[in-house]
Amino acid sequence: MEPDKEMRTKFDEAVATLLKQKFKATNGFLSADKYERRLREVKRTRMALRTAGEKAMTAKDLRMVRKYDVTVDADGRERLVKLPAGTECVTNEQLFDVLHKAHLDVGHGGRNRMVTELKARYSNVTKEAVMTYLKLCTHCARHNPWAVASHFSRDHVSRGRIELIDMQERVYDDYRFVVTHRDHATKFVHLIAVRSLRPDEVAHGLLDVYAAFGVPTVLESMCGSEYVGSVIDHIRSVWQWAAIEYAVPESCSRSMDLERILKMLDAWEVAENCYNWPLALKSVQLQTNCQVHPAIGMTPYQAMFGYPPKNYSYSLSSSDHTYNDSNAAAVNSNDDGYEATTSY
Repeated sequence: MEPDKEMRTKFDEAVATLLKQKFKATNGFLSADKYERRLREVKRTRMALRTAGEKAMTAKDLRMVRKYDVTVDADGRERLVKLPAGTECVTNEQLFDVLHKAHLDVGHGGRNRMVTELKARYSNVTKEAVMTYLKLCTHCARHNPWAVASHFSRDHVSRGRIELIDMQERVYDDYRFVVTHRDHATKFVHLIAVRSLRPDEVAHGLLDVYAAFGVPTVLESMCGSEYVGSVIDHIRSVWQWAAIEYAVPESCSRSMDLERILKMLDAWEVAENCYNWPLALKSVQLQTNCQVHPAIGMTPYQAMFGYPPKNYSYSLSSSDHTYNDSNAAAVNSNDDGYEATTSY
């Protein structure tokens, strides 16, 4: 069965989004250019090994020849393989076809069956890639929805998602990043300023959220299983009872319009004539949670607490300043599908 073009396009877009995160979980992905460079490097080092011996090689070259080799397939094409098993390396451009064939070979089986099938032949097909493919399989969605959705999806109430915003060009008081956390059921957002992306610091920020709002059973992120797993481990070091598991998001696109958050921060700085964006996050968080979310038909604030916020009139800070018409238009734009709630 041939895959449809739309499925292939969505997969390529999801992989591109994943690669932008630049976390360890993406290290296994190989672009065509990187594949060719590595193949040439392996050939060069192996030639040097045969002619000059190990003593003439650098430590990097020795690691290369011990880790990789080049073989020739039946069609005469050179293939990069990983030692000692001799499993093939796959480029990002080949990834969809490799996953599609493996999925059909296991009869539209789930992640574990696909991973077992793929490991026997390929060296760099990650679980993130497998899950990205499975979520797009239209056949599985029609005939067995549970094969596509995570087995945690029955418990939407206890599902959270984190993303990261890089603020290193606007460092304030050594704060360099924003951690965004959204509750799946209510769409309620928390914005946390952090000085680094060390898992323990991110975990500390999330602990403040979970102490007030409860601990999710599932933490989704495009940041990769290894990084998020480290964050979860730090949370468990404080709360050993916290049963949190990592999951790849059902939607591989970012859960929030991060550009929109940055624009809201810009509007706050202009209105307040202040560059303290960690302080502004409090106002932006309130602003975001007081706008109607199209997925739930109400504001996240009301979905979370059961009633609208009190004494709220689009105040940008703790001062008496409120938006004028131009500021309100800039911050409350409906470009991303949100509807501004102007009064209660």
